[in-house]
Amino acid sequence: MLIVDTLVENIVQVANISELNPVTGDPSQYWGKVVEFDGYALGYNLPLKTVASAIAQTEIPVNVNLLAVGIADSLSVGSQLGIIGLNNDLIDEQGEIICGKYEFKVAVTHVPEELMSGVPYADTAFFLLSKEELPFTPPLQFYQLTTSVSPSGAGWVIPLGGSLPSGTVVPVTAVPALGYVFDYWSGDLSGSTNPTTITMDSDKNVTAHFTSITLQSIEVSPASASIAAGQTQQFTATATYSDGSTADITGTAIWTSSNPLVAIVSPGGTCYWRILRHGHHHRYCGHSSRFSHTHRDLVLKR
Repeated sequence: MLIVDTLVENIVQVANISELNPVTGDPSQYWGKVVEFDGYALGYNLPLKTVASAIAQTEIPVNVNLLAVGIADSLSVGSQLGIIGLNNDLIDEQGEIICGKYEFKVAVTHVPEELMSGVPYADTAFFLLSKEELPFTPPLQFYQLTTSVSPSGAGWVIPLGGSLPSGTVVPVTAVPALGYVFDYWSGDLSGSTNPTTITMDSDKNVTAHFTSITLQSIEVSPASASIAAGQTQQFTATATYSDGSTADITGTAIWTSSNPLVAIVSPGGTCYWRILRHGHHHRYCGHSSRFSHTHRDLVLKR
C-alpha cells in the first residue's frame, strides 16, 4: 500500500501547474508537501458504493466518493495534471461531472521504485485533499488546437490538443521518444524553440518534427599503447551522438585483431600480447582505422 507521507500544515503555493507535471516539470521538489493552486478542471466524482455494487456485488455503507480529474492552467479539453482523491460529498448515485475553476489542495508523494514497474514518469503520486469552487464565466468563443508529430511514434506534443477559449496563450512542448530529438515546428508554429507558446485566435494546427539520434564519432582511449610480455591493455570506446550526448560503448563495440598470432582483443576491449618475436619484449596497440606496429597490426571495427 502506498502511504502519503504529507503533512497538511506544509502547504506550498504553486503558480504554474506545469511544474507538477512529471514530463514538463519537476514534481520531486514537492514530495512530502501539500501544494495549493487554482486551475480549470474537467473530471468525474463517482460514489464508490456504486462501483462496488456494479463490480463486486458488495455494499459500502459509508458515503465515500472517488474523484478523478484533469487540471490545467487554462480552459481546455485535456489537462496538465491528473489527480485522484476521496471525498464524502453528498452526490447522486450516478455521480457528478466536475467542470469549472477551483482552488485545489493536493498531496504530493514519492512512489517507491519497487512499485513503479519501469513505467516512465511514475515516481510521483497526487492525491486530492480538497477543492473549492471559484467564480467562473465560460467564454463564448472556442478554437480547436490540433497537434501531431512527424515521423509517427517519434514523440508527442503537450497538450495533445483540444478546444480552447479565444485569446488563450497555450504553452506547447515537444517531448521526444527514446532515440529521437526534437528538430522544428511546422503548421501554425515555426522555428525550433521548445517549449514555446501559441495564441488561440483561430483554429490551430501544429506539427512537431523529430529526427533520430545518430552516431557521429567514436573515440578510443588510449590512442596508442605498448604491451609488455604477458601483460594486457584495456581500451575504452566512447560514442558521441547527434544530440551531443556521449556513451561508453566499450562493452558493445566489436573489437578484433587483424593478426591474432600477435595479439587478440577481447569483446570487452582488453588487448592481450600473444607472441614474442625477434627479441622484442613488447607489442604496440594504437588505433585509427587500423592499429599498427611495424609488421604487426590490429583493427578496431566500429
